[in-house]
Amino acid sequence: MKRDKKIRDHLTKYIAINPLYCMACWECIEECPKKVIGKSGIIVHKHAHIVKTGECIGCKKCIKACPHQAIIELPSIYRDYVDKPNQYTRDDWQRMIIDLLGY
Repeated sequence: MKRDKKIRDHLTKYIAINPLYCMACWECIEECPKKVIGKSGIIVHKHAHIVKTGECIGCKKCIKACPHQAIIELPSIYRDYVDKPNQYTRDDWQRMIIDLLGY
């Protein structure tokens, strides 16, 4: 279950954040009009994460602001995973994350 929360902390219906690429510059946080993205509290690896999943409007300002390409647009074929998470198994989720983010 902890890994499932980790995955959800990095997805909205429109974007995915790869914490391995995030360098904690916080440009995405500054640009997000809905304040969907926040700072992680992990001391050993600070990175951006999603704090308001349902608030993302898909404006892509965070994607454009990120100088490290840590944020990508979530392909539409994966949007159901976020909208209807209970319809998919843990293996489905893991395949999607590996396809998108490589972890």
